[in-house]
Amino acid sequence: FGVDGWSQTGGSFDGMNNTEGVFLASASGSLTITVAGGDINSNGVPGVGDGTDQDFAIVCYNCVEAPIEYTEFVYLPIVANRP
Repeated sequence: FGVDGWSQTGGSFDGMNNTEGVFLASASGSLTITVAGGDINSNGVPGVGDGTDQDFAIVCYNCVEAPIEYTEFVYLPIVANRP
C-alpha cells in the first residue's frame, strides 16, 4: 500500500495466501491486474494436474468487471537427477 492507504503499482505481495487484494481510490480508466504464482511446492488442488498446483483469487475494491482472457496452462513434469 502507498502512504495514502491505496494499492500502488509494483507493491508488495502476500507470500502465504492464495488471495490477493487490490484497493483503488477511484474507478477511472482501465488497468490489468496479473496474479503470478511463485514457490508453489505442494498440491493445493487435489485430483487436478500434478502435485504442485494452486488456485488463486483476486479481490479488487473499486473495480468493474470486464471480459476475462484465459490463459491455457500446460502441466510439465520436472525431472531431477539425484545421486
